[in-house]
Amino acid sequence: MFTRGMPLPCVAVGLMALAAPLGAGEPEKPDAVVAKVNGVPITRQDLSRLRRYLIMSNPQPAPDNRQILDYAINCTLWTRYTDMHGPRVSGAELQRALQWLDGRLREHGSSYQKSIAALGLTAEEDVANIAFEFTMQRLADKIRAGLPEGEVRAEFDARPEWYD
Repeated sequence: MFTRGMPLPCVAVGLMALAAPLGAGEPEKPDAVVAKVNGVPITRQDLSRLRRYLIMSNPQPAPDNRQILDYAINCTLWTRYTDMHGPRVSGAELQRALQWLDGRLREHGSSYQKSIAALGLTAEEDVANIAFEFTMQRLADKIRAGLPEGEVRAEFDARPEWYD
């Protein structure tokens, strides 16, 4: 789903995440941890927010629980990677994106605040989603532009456990 065109380290680590079965008959608790990725918990509430965000981004077809969990694992791994290695998105860039988005929504009789409220997201959660999408686009652009062979080899040699 999200891993297409991305380097293998995050895919390999993501597959090692220990995930609890979703909907296994127990009552749903929003703060119940369903997976941990490198010590970072992913809760049912996180998955619910992510589901709403993904449906807003692309309503057809609606993702199933496994796809949502896979996406959450990938987001966690890529966020950690970009926190350490970049690229980063500035507050000014996010502000411009939010202003643009609000303007587009207002053209259609809505607003940014109404849009995220309808999804049950807070502004902070949505800004984090937007920052993540920007960062992933920049990383994909960097990868597509081609990395020098020496840089690829250095990355591989620095983290061989990621490439088993």
